[in-house]
Amino acid sequence: MIVHDCTSAPVSCEFGVPQGSVLGLLLFTIYTSPISNSIAQFKHVNHAQYADDTQLYIALNTDNAVGVINDCFQSVHYWLDTTGLCLNPDKTEAIVICTGTRLRSEEKTCTVKVADATVSVTTTVKSLGVTVDSTLSFDQHVNNACKAAHYHIRTLRPICRCVSVDDVRALVTALVSSRLNYCNSVLSGTSQSNLNKLQRVQNAVARTVMTTSKRKHITPVLAKLHWLSVAARTDFKIAAITLETRYNAVLEVQ
Repeated sequence: MIVHDCTSAPVSCEFGVPQGSVLGLLLFTIYTSPISNSIAQFKHVNHAQYADDTQLYIALNTDNAVGVINDCFQSVHYWLDTTGLCLNPDKTEAIVICTGTRLRSEEKTCTVKVADATVSVTTTVKSLGVTVDSTLSFDQHVNNACKAAHYHIRTLRPICRCVSVDDVRALVTALVSSRLNYCNSVLSGTSQSNLNKLQRVQNAVARTVMTTSKRKHITPVLAKLHWLSVAARTDFKIAAITLETRYNAVLEVQ
């Protein structure tokens, strides 16, 4: 570390990466990327990595699927031990995703073992801020988003008449609209009930920004703010992702 003309004493780092360094995030990604080699030994197991979060997936189409995923966990645990990293079973979650009919008809799936600790299968897990449930209905995710949004709406209402519309709109965009728009592409195909819940939140936000009463029709208010409905926002996000994917595919071909 160098500050002006002063240099700290060098320290050897045999495992991991220095925390707080400029290149820490990049170095940690490079340091943990070889974990994919341990997972690749199990051909039926897929994985995804994001920072220090590693997710394993396997299709439960064979009787030995649970055994394979347990063996994969043990391999990952061994790799982490040899590289000076720690696997925390308390922060490890497991979920079985299938249709509601199959979920009700099948017996409870066996538990998985991580670092000699038993991890029970749960009905919901959180992945990068999105609450995923066992039937991919995203009911719990919508409920969490609505709860957080209503909290911020109640906080903003007392100050709306004291600041300009532009300032309130900026606050609403940062605190509420960002929650409604975050990963909203996963809501494509969700129930109309979930869309209605989110739409009511957006209507409440619009009325808060424009300080209009509940008796006034919401369509002119949304139009004045140039806001799409929740369903239209979801369709727009899907269209944008599709366009970007197609554009990147064309660039690769060329």
